[in-house]
Amino acid sequence: MEDFVEVAKVGEVPLGGLKQVALGNQWIALANVGGQIYAVSDVCTHVECWLLEEGSLAGDVLECSCHGSQFDVKTGAVMSGPAEDPLPVFDVRTDGEKVFVRRA
Repeated sequence: MEDFVEVAKVGEVPLGGLKQVALGNQWIALANVGGQIYAVSDVCTHVECWLLEEGSLAGDVLECSCHGSQFDVKTGAVMSGPAEDPLPVFDVRTDGEKVFVRRA
């Protein structure tokens, strides 16, 4: 798995839940949607609030607690503003119980 780094165990990201992990100097939000793990930047593109600090996940929509921006964790797309720019997304692979994310 070239360029992929182990960041968590599958069991550390609860179904319908979130986990913050570090990938080098970047903070990543892992989201477990229906048993599939996705990875996006943990920093809101609106005013750089931490998404996992008090944000919430409903289905595949991650909401920032600062100003209510909503993002699709599968694509990073803005679902509702005030954010205008999508979240960076990261490729995720699992191998057994290990979660790997590709370095940007």
